[in-house]
Amino acid sequence: MTIICDGQDVKECQDGDQVLALIDQGTAVFAVSVGKLWHQVEHDLENEKHVDVTPADSSISSLHTSPIDEIAAERMREKLETQRRERSL
Repeated sequence: MTIICDGQDVKECQDGDQVLALIDQGTAVFAVSVGKLWHQVEHDLENEKHVDVTPADSSISSLHTSPIDEIAAERMREKLETQRRERSL
């Protein structure tokens, strides 16, 4: 899938013919190949450090983390909970 923007609208193209049709019309300004981008992001994140933001009382066991990671995870859990409460209002 490729996403193409003409500055006002965003269009989804499933094949090269659709992309070429938009380019031929002169409407294509910016395009992103979503599949390739997804694989690149997934590859880049595989070895990155991360913080598990699952609830502290979750049955999922967490990896040994530093106190800073634990504080960051707790802040993220609080932020997510606040966002959930605001959406439910």
